[in-house]
Amino acid sequence: MNYAQKRDAQAFFDDLGRAVQANPVPAALIGMGALWMLMGGGRTTAAAALLAGGASRVADTLSPAASAVSSGASRLAGGVSDLASSATNMAGQAFQSASDATTDAAKRVSSAVSGAS
Repeated sequence: MNYAQKRDAQAFFDDLGRAVQANPVPAALIGMGALWMLMGGGRTTAAAALLAGGASRVADTLSPAASAVSSGASRLAGGVSDLASSATNMAGQAFQSASDATTDAAKRVSSAVSGAS
């Protein structure tokens, strides 16, 4: 290979690199198409089976994590429900205490007014 050919090849790869950097999605699509073509085009059943098996293993691996998240969410919901119930009970008790205090104060005022007459 002489100098001119090396320079032309270098210029080609430099231009190709800039084109890939400027347009990464089309470059990826072209690369996937070329790979598909080199792997046999329509004979993708083996690759599909491999991918399906991998997806199944991933789902099996993530299943315990999903169960743990679901269980944690259930416990959190139970805790929030208990907290809301406690808050409701405390509000009811506070209302009853305020009502009792108001009734007691009214009786005292009424007694004081009756005694002053």
